[in-house]
Amino acid sequence: MSHPPVANPFNNGIVPDAWTDPIVDVSSIHADVSEQCLQLLAQVAQHRTRRSVLVHGAAGSGKTHTLARLRAAAIEPRPFFSYVRLATSPSMIRRHLRHCLVRDLVRKDERGVCQLASCLLASLAKDAGTPFDPGDFDRLEDGFSVSGGPGMALAETCGRLGLDFHMTCACRLFLQRRHRQAAVHWLESGELPDDARARLACDVGGADDDSVDAEHMAFQAVLQLIAIVTDTRSILLCFDQIESMQVAADDRAGSFAFGKLAADLFDHCAGLLLVTCMQSAAFETLREVVPAADLHRIAQHELLLGPLTERQARELIRARLDSAPTLRADPRRRRNGLWPLDEERLQQFLASADPTPRRLLAISRDAYVTAQRMPAGIDDWLFASFEQRRATPAETTAIGGDVVHGLAVLLAARGFNVVFPDDRQDVDLMVIHADRRLLVTVVHDEGAVLAQRLKRVVDRPPSGPEERILVRSAGLPIPRTARKSWALWSRLAASRDVTPAGLPRIRLLAPTFAALASLEAVRALISESRAGDLASHGETIVPEVVTAWIRGQLHDEDLDRLVAEIVAGAAASPAGPVHRRVRDTMLEVLQRRHVMTIDDLAVAAGCGRSEAQAILAGDAASFGTIGSPPALAFERTTPSP
Repeated sequence: MSHPPVANPFNNGIVPDAWTDPIVDVSSIHADVSEQCLQLLAQVAQHRTRRSVLVHGAAGSGKTHTLARLRAAAIEPRPFFSYVRLATSPSMIRRHLRHCLVRDLVRKDERGVCQLASCLLASLAKDAGTPFDPGDFDRLEDGFSVSGGPGMALAETCGRLGLDFHMTCACRLFLQRRHRQAAVHWLESGELPDDARARLACDVGGADDDSVDAEHMAFQAVLQLIAIVTDTRSILLCFDQIESMQVAADDRAGSFAFGKLAADLFDHCAGLLLVTCMQSAAFETLREVVPAADLHRIAQHELLLGPLTERQARELIRARLDSAPTLRADPRRRRNGLWPLDEERLQQFLASADPTPRRLLAISRDAYVTAQRMPAGIDDWLFASFEQRRATPAETTAIGGDVVHGLAVLLAARGFNVVFPDDRQDVDLMVIHADRRLLVTVVHDEGAVLAQRLKRVVDRPPSGPEERILVRSAGLPIPRTARKSWALWSRLAASRDVTPAGLPRIRLLAPTFAALASLEAVRALISESRAGDLASHGETIVPEVVTAWIRGQLHDEDLDRLVAEIVAGAAASPAGPVHRRVRDTMLEVLQRRHVMTIDDLAVAAGCGRSEAQAILAGDAASFGTIGSPPALAFERTTPSP
């Protein structure tokens, strides 16, 4: 008897992040781990204490799935949940945490309530001595935004919470729904473009002291944000994929940076349950790198995600089949309760060295009658995965920490020796190439922070074997109002110093959207493989396989050009012979206006029509035109055809 084709219910064996609901959740699998985490969370909420849990297991054992289960668990009063996947540079780990924390704070819960606004209103109610009803959130928020809110009361509440002036201003703007996008931007990064700062009614900006460490500033902001939450709620802060910070197999910088961050969080924050997930092998590395006192702060409780039992395996197969309505009463299930497997295959799985949920789903998928055809080879699968990731625009292509991490893993995969200097605020990573020292700085900053970073670079010119490479996306124009930044940038661009080999000692690179998209795709593949979350048909793909593929099989023109520009100095301005300041002004105007006639664009940029046409024609990666001859211009946010 033939059966109609049904989508394979055993596909999708990986939960991509803790915000994604699993297809099914078999409660008996790792029930002990979940229950202990929930008990600790209840203690944190009741006693305003702090606790930490480190959860480890084999690749595919269900670490991220367990975090998603904790997020969805019905706990009252409901804690604030934040998920931090640590695919970033160790030197920017605190800035990355700030970005993730704000992303989750401005997220709406299942009732449609913004978490940041809810926490602020709850603190105001606490100081006023009145109960806060989340069900009355809309009315309270509307009243605050319409009337301007009790400004003095908010200032007093923020003062009690220990918020500084800038954080208080950002919170007021957010609650009043005034310049909310700019307020969120500042909360995420501590930076604002000059024009955005000028539009705000109060000064939400960064410190002008260029001696202040950006990681220290980010951590101070994190502590203030956590203080806002824990004033009225507990917080469940989850770290995942710590291994993804590794640049090479013997790299320990990520483990050390995480250990220090997590210990600092534990020391400074009450009302916190800190949950860390990693592979068991990575936990052993953490033991070696992190001081014992800090490790105790991170792993008060060590929980293992063990192998599946026979009962759990049967329940998982049954639950996946039940998730497809047309298969619930399938006659094949009556004939064989383990279909699409059989008893022999199940026992072989349980006796194997890898009896994890991911592996069980993989062998079940392959046994299912409509299983997809296996790819011709792992190289083909990796290339298809690379293309899929590159074709999906990602916010991370513009985040400085992600670009630093992407450059590090790409250059390491290409065989270069990459290190993260811990004593240089002006250097994000150093590439040691023969007797050369390539000092790479990604300047995706804005406002005063951009000027500060450029000043640090100017104040420490390269010498001896050093060469300076500054990277700023072609899609991030330096605003024309940023006079200090432009003066510093122009000074660096005018440098005529060369190495003994005749290469420019200072190079300014402007990677295109396409190059950054390719870089992000490589970064994602490497990060997922190091975290044990990259799998093809249930088989975990180890980092060595991905690295070998990048080095020997991946031929991407954008990435090849980027590596050549860093190592060989073959950089070229995307504006060609035209001054970059005019080009950046044109892009800045188009990012606000979207589509303009070329004549209007030239007037807005303060240049002639012929100069504007030359810039548009010479930078097809950033600009698009309409008409023949061209009459309209727009910003290109996808790779040019």
